[in-house]
Amino acid sequence: MKHLLLTGQWERRFGRDWVRLATPEDSTASIGAMKHMGSPRITTTIATSPVLSRPSIGHIQRTIESLRLVPELYSSPILIAFDAPRDGRVDAAYEGYKFNIWKFVQGRPNVDLMFAPEWGHLAGIMELVMERVTTPFVFVQQHDLPLIRAFQLDGILECLTRDERVKHVRLNTRNNEPIEWDNNPLFGEYKNPYVPLTTTGCWSDQSHFATAKYYHEVVIPETRGCKAFMEEVLNSRMKQSADLSAAHRRYGTFIYGAPHHPPTIQHTDARSTSISELVAEKHDAVSNTRNRCDDVPVPTIVQRSERSWDDLHRRVDNLQFGLKNLRRQMESLLSIHSLFRLRAPLPPMGGWAISPDCARIYIEHILEVRPRLIVELGTGVSTVLAGYCLERLGSGKIVAIDHDPRFSSASSRLLRLHGLEKLAAVRHLPLVNITIDQSQWRWYNPILFEDLGEIDLLLVDGPPQDENLRVLVRYPTIPVLLARLSEHAIILMDDAARESEKRAIERWTKEFPIQIAATYDTEKGTICLSKRKRGS
Repeated sequence: MKHLLLTGQWERRFGRDWVRLATPEDSTASIGAMKHMGSPRITTTIATSPVLSRPSIGHIQRTIESLRLVPELYSSPILIAFDAPRDGRVDAAYEGYKFNIWKFVQGRPNVDLMFAPEWGHLAGIMELVMERVTTPFVFVQQHDLPLIRAFQLDGILECLTRDERVKHVRLNTRNNEPIEWDNNPLFGEYKNPYVPLTTTGCWSDQSHFATAKYYHEVVIPETRGCKAFMEEVLNSRMKQSADLSAAHRRYGTFIYGAPHHPPTIQHTDARSTSISELVAEKHDAVSNTRNRCDDVPVPTIVQRSERSWDDLHRRVDNLQFGLKNLRRQMESLLSIHSLFRLRAPLPPMGGWAISPDCARIYIEHILEVRPRLIVELGTGVSTVLAGYCLERLGSGKIVAIDHDPRFSSASSRLLRLHGLEKLAAVRHLPLVNITIDQSQWRWYNPILFEDLGEIDLLLVDGPPQDENLRVLVRYPTIPVLLARLSEHAIILMDDAARESEKRAIERWTKEFPIQIAATYDTEKGTICLSKRKRGS
């Protein structure tokens, strides 16, 4: 349920028209063969945030241009991801910084921008970024760490593919020597047939290479929600492990080059950009603009002005949409808080969690339908709100399902905190392979639903979207649970504005006695479905 704001059309640039969508299994293919097939093997991600030098972009400009040292990185997909301000306020200088980067990357079809909807630090923004990575490998580069020398990219990717010990290869800002921060018994030369490496027991989010699969299976699950540098979590886990060798087998951390290898990247502190540098930059920009304008024909100036006005109108439209959505979320949140006497704070809403506008609709349906059994696919704040509804009605039961044991455990604790544990049961059901009409799907184990009675209200907010956006992850819901829905059951689908959900709903209404009862204009799109009456 994450929402990303993109400039440009990612799918057009990096999708079917330009890139063969890669899956984690592609990483087992020959690196050389993949290279000659013409498909990008690697995506470079550059995370950035409100640095003090804004709106100057000198530091990130140098970082992007430094990729020329490794031509394949410079020409492969590059995704620049902007974190949101920590306090959530609109920062004019940061907006100018974004705009200047947008201008800088114009005309580069392999570069796109992504804006996080809320502050998440590096761990949070990388979770959003990895939803868009379709190549088997990823180069995670910091905005202020440009390359200063070329290196053997093929050798690094071969190691990540063929050596099961190597999972994370970082570039260093200093000679490869053990110092206090990463000094450990594992430090030493690691010999392999592909590229010189140094073993380290330190996990660092400094510029590094990994497979997309490693990020999805190790990094993201272990750093989700921490809102910090990833190394604060993962490096701590490695260092505190009772068995450092076992920890190293899991995290697979190495440094590029043999011990004493010279630095490959350099730290350029964006925060120290001087006022004089900014003034000089502005002065040069004004002078260059005046000189260029003298040679530009009047019709061209008019045409460019029209494009600027069009862009301004788009930005104003986006701002108006954002303000309208903010007002709607605030109104919904206030109505929720006025309806119940909460016994504990609610966790944040929106992002992955249900948004206030959808939650309000959910509450309205519960109070109207008076369900005997509510089943939620996906658990969290929605489960708590449903619990308060049933408490108010004086009857009913909730069964909330989640595939992730951490979320199911957190929801159980949240219910206990609000004193609602007797009204709601949270179940951890891992995703398994199931067969529907001779097609394979990943969904919750259907056998574990057999003890449920008739479902009066079904909230569909899981499983989470697959990394392959074409997979209809929520389609199995109706084929599996249709027989368990009561005659007057209501089905609420969150994220209904997402393309995969639209196609799932379209299939449901064509293949099963299911109809759309109502469509709601919410932040992520909400649709209410019901059973079709016989003969209709």
